[in-house]
Amino acid sequence: PRVLFLATTNFTDAVDEAFLSRADLVLRLSLPDTTTIAQIIRHSLVELATLWSGVRPLAQDDGLHAKLADACAGLDGRRVRKLVLSALALRQDVTRDPNTLTADDLLAAVEYITQESDNA
Repeated sequence: PRVLFLATTNFTDAVDEAFLSRADLVLRLSLPDTTTIAQIIRHSLVELATLWSGVRPLAQDDGLHAKLADACAGLDGRRVRKLVLSALALRQDVTRDPNTLTADDLLAAVEYITQESDNA
């Protein structure tokens, strides 16, 4: 009694059916659509902008968010969130001063993230 077992996976095909049949509740979540991806990107940039005001124009650029979301279609939310963190790490100038983050940095990070997921 009063035991909760929670499990998550991105590899649902590898989960044993007998295991699933014993669960009281199984939730299957699909990958985020481009609207949701754009919201994740916006939220991540807004968080950064609270510390580094130079990021604020990127956080407010809905066109950029849509472009990035289209390029990230098919990625899970965790990878999308890592996109912004990857953009901060791709150039030393940005790593030293996140206020210098640009749209080009974010687009380069999309390429990096999507190549990484293709190789996984």
